[in-house]
Amino acid sequence: MIKREIAATREIAAIHKGQTQYYSQFGHFAGSLAELGDSRASGKNNGYIFTMSVTNEGYVITVRPEKFGSSGRRSFYSDQTHMIHQSWSAEPATQHSPELDLDPTGQ
Repeated sequence: MIKREIAATREIAAIHKGQTQYYSQFGHFAGSLAELGDSRASGKNNGYIFTMSVTNEGYVITVRPEKFGSSGRRSFYSDQTHMIHQSWSAEPATQHSPELDLDPTGQ
């Protein structure tokens, strides 16, 4: 499961990169994964469901396990700030969820 969760956070980073490139080319953020031309346009990848939408401030990415506890133990939320938040419960992560510490050493 941990490999799937790590893969999900890498996918979030890839979406951020795609949004940065899209914005520099078109002057606004892509409104969906399909518009971004993203490989997750189907919404599913490696046991997780990815969604993305445009907001007044930028965009929001939500990632949740297809089956909580089986395909993943936590969900993720991120936005144009590139900060990733996580939830260890069945409730989806939000901007108010704890931030994900991507440095395994805690530094």
